[in-house]
Amino acid sequence: MRLKYGINELFDYFKLGEMNFEVIEMLNFIERLKDIIYEVEQTGGDPLERLLPSPHLVQQLKAHALKTIEEIPSVQGHEVSGFLLEEFNEGFFDEGIRVSTIFLNRLGITDNKRIEQILKSIVKRRILNWLEPMKDRHFGEESENVEDAIITSVAEIWGDGGTKVTRAYTFSKQRALISWDYRENHWKVTNLGRFFLELNAFQAICFLLTIDTCLSTGRHDFHHISRDQLRDILELEFERYFRLIPIHRWNLQRMGVLSEGRHPNLTLLGRKALEYVLSENNLMMDTVVLSLQAEEQGLTYTGLQSEIQKLESVLGSPLIDEADRKSIHNALTLCKSGQYLDGLKILFPCIEGVINKMLQDMGEQPDKYPGWKKKVDYLESKGVIPPDVAKAIEIITSRNKTLHGQFAPPDPEYAYPLFQMAIIYLHRILSAWAKFKGDT
Repeated sequence: MRLKYGINELFDYFKLGEMNFEVIEMLNFIERLKDIIYEVEQTGGDPLERLLPSPHLVQQLKAHALKTIEEIPSVQGHEVSGFLLEEFNEGFFDEGIRVSTIFLNRLGITDNKRIEQILKSIVKRRILNWLEPMKDRHFGEESENVEDAIITSVAEIWGDGGTKVTRAYTFSKQRALISWDYRENHWKVTNLGRFFLELNAFQAICFLLTIDTCLSTGRHDFHHISRDQLRDILELEFERYFRLIPIHRWNLQRMGVLSEGRHPNLTLLGRKALEYVLSENNLMMDTVVLSLQAEEQGLTYTGLQSEIQKLESVLGSPLIDEADRKSIHNALTLCKSGQYLDGLKILFPCIEGVINKMLQDMGEQPDKYPGWKKKVDYLESKGVIPPDVAKAIEIITSRNKTLHGQFAPPDPEYAYPLFQMAIIYLHRILSAWAKFKGDT
């Protein structure tokens, strides 16, 4: 059974008998995401978290923001440029409207006019706090009535990026852990989300960061932190040269990667996570790529135990002799005890044996095709296996250096994502062959 938190990674925090604050934050953050994903799997999630403000409301509030800026006599041009860049260009303004509207609806405030008036008050307050000279600001004023209290509460929600629940939904959606099913009109869990549920806390952090590096469009991506930015954090830790937009800093702090404060440090947990995510042996990269690819093909990952059962159901294939059948069972036994790397060393030769027998059955000599890629390309060209499976096999088998002792992960659990993918695609190879033979 896999460890809940990844004892090797968290040992340094527990050895003195104290729980580090960043670890507590990380555990809470991961558990909150898993709760949301599980809720979506069981119930379809909360439809209110799908609520989007009307384009008319957004436009009215932007016009109100510009009018408010124009009415501030002491405002400087560079201050306006900074505000517009961060609030409008990077999406903070639209996102603030969205999360505030969700919060107001949750309070039972659904009248469009009232929502607009509340949000106009908040927009003005945010602009004045940003642009007015410090001497003209008014801090510490008590709310005199219920409406003032509501405005203050919503302003905090705007600044925080939503309630904890809304932030969890937003974060999960942006990282493709959940998505909106437009046909059924509810949330659904994706392949990445189901895989995420099976990971311990430290693996989950590495997985989320890996998803970000795969989905990021670069340093200016508002939603996903880039590989280069993570490398800056790791390499420039002591120089403090790395810069992050607030949303990235907050997310890394919630994950326990960075310490608290406006000028955070890289934590011990964060260093270990970044070293793995940025290494060439980050096997989670394969999982992210293949899971997204499978999602596009309409293929569903149903969990490791279910995938093992699918594989076991096709082990009677004529492509598998008794020796390979026993080897695959041994690999699955190792998997159940957490020995994923040892299991892969057994499973990879079995996959290669299946591919070779496919070639032989088609009258070809396996030795004629050096390397797995050429073999798989030939089988794809003949319609034996579909293109997405061929591409996946190429990705998986590019890791066959594990067979030669060239990959030594810091913990056997690091090989879990690759073992999972190897099981899925061995099943798909065997199923594709059965279909091909049945059609000819």
